[in-house]
Amino acid sequence: MTLTEKEAKLFTAIAKGMDEPRMGWLHELAEESHSTAGVLGSLIKKGLVISEEEEGCTDNPVPCYWVFLTDEGEAHSLRNYPEIDLMLD
Repeated sequence: MTLTEKEAKLFTAIAKGMDEPRMGWLHELAEESHSTAGVLGSLIKKGLVISEEEEGCTDNPVPCYWVFLTDEGEAHSLRNYPEIDLMLD
């Protein structure tokens, strides 16, 4: 599966994770924008990422999104971004 430059950038950020590998709060992993939302939607459609809306996770009334790789996303990461998984060991 081929990812666009923007998809690869967001996918890599999610794969590296924040507090834990392969997951984190979207607002900590990427700039929140309409563009990021569109790219995230594309990764979800490709079956690489799951996003769950959480309310009350910050002082901001806007919901936060917890994002994580699917099994297919983890396999894609191992095949195409082995340097990420080496960093996680």
